Amino acid sequence: MELQQVLDGLGKTDGHYAREAVSEAILRRDEITPALLNILENVLQDPTPYLEDEPRFDHIYAMFLLAQFREARAYPLLVKIFSAPGEFAFDLIGDTVTESLGQILASVSRGETSGMAALIENEEANEYVRAAALTGLTTLVSCGELSRDELVQYLRKLFRTLPRTPEVMTWVADACLDLWPGELKDELQQVFEDQLIDTFTFDWDDVKRSLALGLDASMARLRNRYKLVTDVHKEMSWWYCFLENRQRPDRDLPNYRVDQVYSMKSPKNGDALPFEPIFAPAPTPKIGRNQPCTCGSGKKFKKCCGT
Repeated sequence: MELQQVLDGLGKTDGHYAREAVSEAILRRDEITPALLNILENVLQDPTPYLEDEPRFDHIYAMFLLAQFREARAYPLLVKIFSAPGEFAFDLIGDTVTESLGQILASVSRGETSGMAALIENEEANEYVRAAALTGLTTLVSCGELSRDELVQYLRKLFRTLPRTPEVMTWVADACLDLWPGELKDELQQVFEDQLIDTFTFDWDDVKRSLALGLDASMARLRNRYKLVTDVHKEMSWWYCFLENRQRPDRDLPNYRVDQVYSMKSPKNGDALPFEPIFAPAPTPKIGRNQPCTCGSGKKFKKCCGT
């Protein structure tokens, strides 16, 4: 397969997962990396073609492939792309913002934190992008490329320096619970007292449960939950937006999690495109990690049935 054929395969909009093209791209990593970086540069220079009604995935494949390659040259490009305000990030890559962007950023960062910190502290950037960047730092702790103590100190700084709004304080506090909140208990107590936490997401009882879990168990859970991108097939091939998954006659999908369904928004009206699954492990719609759990607990899905 010629290189251009691989790129054409990644750029197809026929609704199928580009397994052959992805496999070939992985085999020809050194050869294809400049072309994948060029896709990101094109998005940065003129995103319009990637925001059309017809869904396209070449830029998403490029992000995941470069993440698997741990390509550091992608890092500043992604930081610039996702620094855009408003709903641009969701128009560009849909729910990949909340599901995988932090993982992608961590993978291409090679342990460098300033780009993710710039996103976190960018008050013009989308709130979910900023939260994803913080997830990226948490992922670096999980894989041993950033010390837990460093991130704890950074979170303490964020409590002091970021705007004290429920939207911001909630995702900062959420990261504390992931790391084990022992050293940050006073900061957490203060934001709860100041009513700066969306208690529909988690409440003080969740903080107490996290404290009771202990540092070692919390870190073990962290390592299980947050991982770098190591296999694009595993990350993308099962998405329901791909026709072969929507048309499967069986209902068994190993390791399938409802919160990981991919959907893409229309740039015109913000509505999800009509990628409706015909099978699912439970009769529930797609649930984002940051949405309330459908079991009725009142907790965020990723803190409840999506763990």
